[in-house]
Amino acid sequence: MTTRTHPRPGARWERVALVLSLAVNLAVAGVVAGFLLRGPAPERDRVYLPIEGMRHIHRVLPPEERAALRSEMRARFGDLPDHRAHLRELRGQMLAALAAEPFDPKALDAVMAEQSTYWRNASDQARAAFVAHVEAMTPQARANFARALAEANERPRRDKRD
Repeated sequence: MTTRTHPRPGARWERVALVLSLAVNLAVAGVVAGFLLRGPAPERDRVYLPIEGMRHIHRVLPPEERAALRSEMRARFGDLPDHRAHLRELRGQMLAALAAEPFDPKALDAVMAEQSTYWRNASDQARAAFVAHVEAMTPQARANFARALAEANERPRRDKRD
């Protein structure tokens, strides 16, 4: 009877593969556990802000100011799904004008003019609501907001959608 003193060929690679497999499994378990322990995503402030850069400004406001501005915007704009539905309808009209044969440039121009008017009116209303909101702030609250906005503008931005 012979006793092996050396491990069989390939055993070393099997151990390395086993350790790597264990590491990958632990990493996956950690990611899953982190996701589960994190809980639900925080509710985003859903507000209709048709002014370029307005989301950035809205994020800088303290939570109570965001809630007040959100209420003012809802009072002016009503239900967000209604606006989305109107914009979808305008996009549908634009696609129909683009695909029409024979092509009618006046029809496309009319739809685009309606879209432009819609966004201009929405932007004017949002700007008026924002200015009225800032006007109602105390001088100290306005100074704090200006400071927070300046600090936010100096930080590198990850989200380029604003």
